Amino acid sequence: MACQKWPPFHGIVRALNGFGTLVIVTASQDAGTVSNKSKLLSWEGFLTRLAGSFGITRSQMDLVWHGPTLGEESHKDKLSPHNKDVGLWIEALYRQSSFPGESFHNFSGPILRHLDASLHWKVLDTHYASGSEPVASMDFCADILVTEVTKALYGRPVYDIQPDLTQQLYDFSEEAWKIVMFEYCKIAARRAANAKDSIIATMRKHIQSPEELF
Repeated sequence: MACQKWPPFHGIVRALNGFGTLVIVTASQDAGTVSNKSKLLSWEGFLTRLAGSFGITRSQMDLVWHGPTLGEESHKDKLSPHNKDVGLWIEALYRQSSFPGESFHNFSGPILRHLDASLHWKVLDTHYASGSEPVASMDFCADILVTEVTKALYGRPVYDIQPDLTQQLYDFSEEAWKIVMFEYCKIAARRAANAKDSIIATMRKHIQSPEELF
């Protein structure tokens, strides 16, 4: 992706090992200009870059973006009736959860019920405060935005596999810039790297678990 495709702005555009382009905007007034380049800042680019940081190779990503054709075993798969490639199918599943209807209700219902049950001083004081310390709003938000959303997406038993999944997702998020953006080696981003390895192991067990558990 050539740098001249980008409009003038204050920042850095750098190619990253064949997995697209890293854009660092250093002036807030340029954020809109850059973000409007929707064809370059696409879901495909984001997922490809993120997958690369998780060790997915370029040849493996070609399979992710491969659209099934007539004659292939996966053609008209019941899980992807519109015959989308895996990458776009993942995006479609996320979008489906935000549309009005049964999918949205199934996704949002447990989250809203948990939020409603948690917004009481006794609950907040018991679960999100320590002694005379004030309520830790970050812990509360993590519980709602990470734990409950993850349970809604993957099923509550995923936390039986890894009870510390929320903390691992938080650890990865805190240092994700090191391995996603700048490709630090594991020793220089140990917190994120260890969290990433554990998350991958959890997802593998999740995939291998009997479907009826979820």
